[in-house]
Amino acid sequence: MKPRRTLSVRNAESDWILREWSETLQLLVQNRQQLVGKLDWVTKQWLLKTFMRERIRWDDPWLASLDLEYHNIDPERASTWVWKRRRKHGG
Repeated sequence: MKPRRTLSVRNAESDWILREWSETLQLLVQNRQQLVGKLDWVTKQWLLKTFMRERIRWDDPWLASLDLEYHNIDPERASTWVWKRRRKHGG
């Protein structure tokens, strides 16, 4: 990738950033689903589409509420915290 060739100062941190960025760009094109839980907007899109499979439409107020609740930072209420806990524990 071009950023690797043009980066003037390289160290362990910059190498990690470039590896993660490269992998993310590849997955966005090849298999976006693997970024669920790793990339915020992909995770949110997955969550909303998952609920839409239950016959909920984009204009449903419940889906709008879920959209807002996704950004709740209270660990007891936030959907992202629930998702991360489940994923961490294999649920």
